[in-house]
Amino acid sequence: MENITFFVERYGVIAVFLNVLLDEGGLPLPSYPLLAIAGALSVGGRPQLVLVLVAALCASVLADSTWYWIARRHGRGISVQFAFGSYLSQVAEVEVAADGSVKVKRIVCAVDCGMFVNPDTIEAQVEGGTLFGLTAALHGSITFKDGRVEQSNFDSYLPMRIDEVPTVETHLIKNAEAPGGIGEAPTAIVSAAVNNAIFAATGKRLRNLPFDTDSLKSSS
Repeated sequence: MENITFFVERYGVIAVFLNVLLDEGGLPLPSYPLLAIAGALSVGGRPQLVLVLVAALCASVLADSTWYWIARRHGRGISVQFAFGSYLSQVAEVEVAADGSVKVKRIVCAVDCGMFVNPDTIEAQVEGGTLFGLTAALHGSITFKDGRVEQSNFDSYLPMRIDEVPTVETHLIKNAEAPGGIGEAPTAIVSAAVNNAIFAATGKRLRNLPFDTDSLKSSS
């Protein structure tokens, strides 16, 4: 467990892989599997990251008695990361329809980016970065035909539409540490939280980005 601090200090696809790995390792634990990992992270000398993780858990789970299971084909997932000088954790709540389509209903983000001046700006950056990452995870496929990219405009390369956008909640941890970056941090890890939430909802792991949702179709 001493290497977990090293694990979360990676961005993008590597962050997705490592957060899914941590989620799979926590599955045997009761109710709140990631709390045990939070304890391990504190051993690694990253107390801010533990605060970020617990803040996201408390904000998202509230008084629920279970962590993963909400209702049939609904689930929660979490991701944690140290990136661009900031500590960040996200909890995603998703619903997976019988046809395999994924609806991200809620994202709760806890941020320790050091000293900040304008919290509204940080919240806006988190919201925008989160939606940018969700677009890549859900719609970001690029295909080729006859040596040319098939997606030429936003009718074939889809950004998230307004009816797809989840509620995004941001919780800032106040301190006097040196300021860190925030614009790209949520982009790098939101797909990991959604990936873990999809597994919680369906019991199926998605191993590729963007998500191939065909495997999520329900036979019942």
